[in-house]
Amino acid sequence: MDTPDTKKLGQEPGVAPEPEPQPEPQPRPKADTFEAAPEKKLDWEQLRTGGSMASGTVLIVLGVLFALAQLLGIRLGHYMWPLFIIVPGLALFALALTVGGGAGEPLSAVGGVVTMTGLLMFYQNLMNHWESWAYAWALVGPTAVGLGFIAYGTFKGRKELVKSGLDIAKIGLIMFVIGAVFFELIIGISGFGLGRYGWALALIALGVVMLLRSLISRRQED
Repeated sequence: MDTPDTKKLGQEPGVAPEPEPQPEPQPRPKADTFEAAPEKKLDWEQLRTGGSMASGTVLIVLGVLFALAQLLGIRLGHYMWPLFIIVPGLALFALALTVGGGAGEPLSAVGGVVTMTGLLMFYQNLMNHWESWAYAWALVGPTAVGLGFIAYGTFKGRKELVKSGLDIAKIGLIMFVIGAVFFELIIGISGFGLGRYGWALALIALGVVMLLRSLISRRQED
């Protein structure tokens, strides 16, 4: 006979009730794990090869310059000695492009600094304008560092490095312009300043800039 319980459940007599399906356990959320990026190992063989190529390039360029100086009768030692700074700076940048990896960025910055130093010395020696070091140092650092990053990032296709280099170079150029205006026009360290009118003109120019900035910002708000 069917018991009331089996009738109620709608099961046949003598058959055990099927177990109710249990909900599947939800997987526990895994804790955030951060894997350290693998460090790039410096390829010493590649570095040695790049150094040899850069050194060979420097020797060839210097040899050509010496030959041209002898043919044209140029006093290379008097006018062109900054090339002994410029050419190694360019060679360092070429080495940075050859090596790449983790050593490429700092080498490009050093190459930019050395090259800019040589270029400034070439100009100062040619024009006898050594007093310009009072403000031209801003072109060596940080401007030259930014230019090195821009050139390296352009060759390697790294947009983030180019952007970083542009920001650094802008800061250096602003410092250079401010220093040049102050030392050349106001103080007149090179002898062609504005004299007693320098400070007055500088204040007027500063006031005009501040006024224009306020007018432009007000128009943008409107």
